[in-house]
Amino acid sequence: MSDLHEQTGSRIAANARRRHLYPLLRDGFLAWWNVRRRWRNEPFELITESVHGRLEIPELGATVKIENTLAFRVDHRATRIIYPYFCEDPTLTEAAARQGLWAMNEAELGYSSHDLRILDVLRSTSFGVEDAPFRPVERRNFLEMYRALIADWERLRAEYL
Repeated sequence: MSDLHEQTGSRIAANARRRHLYPLLRDGFLAWWNVRRRWRNEPFELITESVHGRLEIPELGATVKIENTLAFRVDHRATRIIYPYFCEDPTLTEAAARQGLWAMNEAELGYSSHDLRILDVLRSTSFGVEDAPFRPVERRNFLEMYRALIADWERLRAEYL
């Protein structure tokens, strides 16, 4: 196993454009990880098989892919499937986290909704369904947000053609 500080340095050396974001990601992740580990101080085991899924949205002709998760078990009891959010702006809100958790749950990753988390890496903040519980309107809200994204994309695409 390699040290995250060393790996970050190697990644930056391979591509200098990573000089700004990678240290922020490293430090944000380690702050979150060290606090969580300190709370529980229990052994953990990485889940090596890829945890991923797809959420089909037929009314929009779209597929949302859930990939690149971090999966681990804590003390052979609790499983955590972590999806990273690493944008500098905007900060991940509870409402946005709820939408992401809903999508992860609907994508049928093979785990309970209580195992799912979204981690705002830069701010060392995670959300689970206990923090952002699903509401009856999640699907409708998700579709509205997705439609707005498609409209923005189409508008921007037209500007650059």
